[in-house]
Amino acid sequence: MVFLVVVGIIFQGDPVYIKNPVEGLSRKKAGGNCFGAAGCYFVTAVISAGYYYKGKKKIQGGARTYRTLDD
Repeated sequence: MVFLVVVGIIFQGDPVYIKNPVEGLSRKKAGGNCFGAAGCYFVTAVISAGYYYKGKKKIQGGARTYRTLDD
């Protein structure tokens, strides 16, 4: 995410030393696409963290033990 944000900032600055990434796509538009991709990664990370902590809480609160056949 951090890398995409940095690349987006560079593209938004419209530097002359970077060529257009794709023919017909401006550098400013490419910067916006980098920010959008970083946002998608951020949303995915937040959702993943939510599921992780929700599952961890559920296991701690209601852990069950099962008997095996050897007991």
